Amino acid sequence: MATGALNQGATGDQDIDGVLSGLRWNSGSITYNVPTSASYYGANYGGVNNEPSGFQAASASFQSLIRNALAEYAAVANVTFTEVGANDPANISVARTSSLGGFNGYGYYPGSAPVAGDVWFATSTAQVGDVQVVGRGTWRLAMHELGHALGLKHAHETGGPANTAMTTAHDYNDYSLMSYRRTEGGPISGTNQQVDSNPQTPMMYDIAALQRMYGANYASQSGDTVYTWNPTTGQQFVNGVGLTAPGTNRIYRTVWDGGGNDTYDLSNYTTNLRIDLRPGASSTFSTDQLAVTDTTTGTRASGNVFNALQSNGDARSLIENAVGGSGNDTIVGNQANNVLTGGGGANVFRGTAAGHDGDSITDLSNSDVIHVTDAVAAVYGLRYSGTSLSFRLAADSVQTYTIDVSGGTFSGNLLQRPDGAGGVDLFFDGAPVCFTTGTRIRTTRGDVPVERLAVGDRAVTAAGPARPIRWIGRRTLGAAGRPVSPGSWPVRVRQGAFGGGLPARDLLLSPGHPVLVGHEDGQGGVLVPVMCLINGTSVARVAVEEITYWHVELDRHDVLLAEGLPAESYHDMGSRPWFEAGTDDALANPDFVPPGETGRCRPVAVDGPLVEAERRRLDGLWTAWLTAQCAWSAAEEESWLLA
Repeated sequence: MATGALNQGATGDQDIDGVLSGLRWNSGSITYNVPTSASYYGANYGGVNNEPSGFQAASASFQSLIRNALAEYAAVANVTFTEVGANDPANISVARTSSLGGFNGYGYYPGSAPVAGDVWFATSTAQVGDVQVVGRGTWRLAMHELGHALGLKHAHETGGPANTAMTTAHDYNDYSLMSYRRTEGGPISGTNQQVDSNPQTPMMYDIAALQRMYGANYASQSGDTVYTWNPTTGQQFVNGVGLTAPGTNRIYRTVWDGGGNDTYDLSNYTTNLRIDLRPGASSTFSTDQLAVTDTTTGTRASGNVFNALQSNGDARSLIENAVGGSGNDTIVGNQANNVLTGGGGANVFRGTAAGHDGDSITDLSNSDVIHVTDAVAAVYGLRYSGTSLSFRLAADSVQTYTIDVSGGTFSGNLLQRPDGAGGVDLFFDGAPVCFTTGTRIRTTRGDVPVERLAVGDRAVTAAGPARPIRWIGRRTLGAAGRPVSPGSWPVRVRQGAFGGGLPARDLLLSPGHPVLVGHEDGQGGVLVPVMCLINGTSVARVAVEEITYWHVELDRHDVLLAEGLPAESYHDMGSRPWFEAGTDDALANPDFVPPGETGRCRPVAVDGPLVEAERRRLDGLWTAWLTAQCAWSAAEEESWLLA
């Protein structure tokens, strides 16, 4: 028994228009009732199947199902449902009937005719037992038929204000419970989804269409909300409070959140998660928890949890944060400033440069990768400075993208590599920052091999003063048949490569070890990781099967003389355990020099004009040395001519 409706126009979005009937109630304050007698409907009801002739009142359990289904809609749209008396006028009336023409349920659109808004369920549909089982057929049926009563049509049929169905890519239950299709491109009848593999909530385009008609509900979960799920039951928890558990261990739902700073917390999972925070995207927690939408083919839903679309671009509905589990997870952020925690495992943080910008990764490690999807072959101006890393997408761009990684336990060199699919991976390689066995360090008792130094020795610094050694660390890589990774191979600086006879002998340094350049007799200058000066000739990596790295700490950070070449002393940034204990791939490896890191004796540079100038100077010195080796003296030339 309807009370009035309005026309709903097209939106221009085929997927939203595909579920709009073109009619909606004239107010978001909607009444409903559960009649107890066929006489409520009157003699001139006019239903398609003369439904009142087979009238049967809904049982208490079925009424509870209806209330729960209406609550799902009230949580996402700006509507309220008020139950009125069994004989009072209402927008929506719910009953059962044996006269439904073979349908399991039938819902009428909003309007002013007697049938408008009424919802009928076949008497063959269960009344007890499974009606409250989330994800079971009756649960979906209730939401589907009530969707019609609110103004939603079948997604797979044309009609509505734009006379269209949804696009093929979205016309199935992953995106709308108003579709008869269970799988993409699947049939509209004869499907064989597994029990409890039905949508557990209205899906994203159902929500979007309802919000176009009635507005979005931003009061729903408007505070800081943490969403969690049980890996063995599929039950969802909201701020620790459990919702009704599904019938079996399936998760198949869309999350709408009205505001606040919100989190998907999957820290209790051991599987390899895919968490995607983008509007309209889905996350997969466990293959076993995916709905089986076609038992014949074994097809499963494309995700466990789908994110609702933004309503009119309003960012309040975004999920801002994600916490991974102990597996190897992929986490994709959105346009918000996300806080992302990978958890254990080797994780990939995936997104566009703009998507990454402003994000925080709380536990970045050497096992993890930051994937920049819209970088082409390389990023530029790659920096790690103190608490964040930054980069540009083009060499001449002024736009810098920054990610906070202050909580990480990574080390080594900040590197990049093409990912093979058009993007770029950023990662720390864990390479140590040290001297190698045999390197002579200048002390007040002469040039002493690093392995023969002792705490208390006084090391001569580049600027002249001698400082006491207070700690010496050592670590051997490649022992017990474990090859040294290429990222940990040392860099050989040939004798005399820096000019002035420096270094005095060939010098092997770890790739990230800084040397002092641009100085005047040890004063001033900047520290540049030796790997940034590699030219393939006088400065080049050397493949090794085993190597022992050493580092020397003074009473304060300074520049030592290694084979006469100014090179950085140890700067304690929490990496001491790498030398004293752990395995070759320990996460506490000494760190790559972070430009801008406080407490260093000199500024740091990894690229830019000064570094480029030093590379050119080294190339010139090498060329001059080669030329000198090939040059003949006048006597040698005369002897050759006489011969």
